[in-house]
Amino acid sequence: MSVVELAPAKKLFSCPNCTTEQMLPVIASGTHMHHCPGLRGLTAPLVAAELDVKVETVERGDYIGEEHGITYDEGTPIQSIVTTHSDGSNDTAVFAPSATASSNL
Repeated sequence: MSVVELAPAKKLFSCPNCTTEQMLPVIASGTHMHHCPGLRGLTAPLVAAELDVKVETVERGDYIGEEHGITYDEGTPIQSIVTTHSDGSNDTAVFAPSATASSNL
């Protein structure tokens, strides 16, 4: 008996905020991401081209202080990217700020 290796299924993925379109393998968990010029270079998901979705950023509304997080070029802090599907469900990629510490030892 011989083993036949099958190529993974591919599908057209696109971004609703820019012109990016790619034939990519379908993955069981997670999603394909890209640096989106339509979202000012932030890493955003590619979605199956046939889906009716909206992908948008959510700015942080709280005090930032000395935290180091994801920002636009002009310094506006970004909390997350939300993908809203036509049925009202959504997926969210959260950008948690990085913790910093200092010591006077």
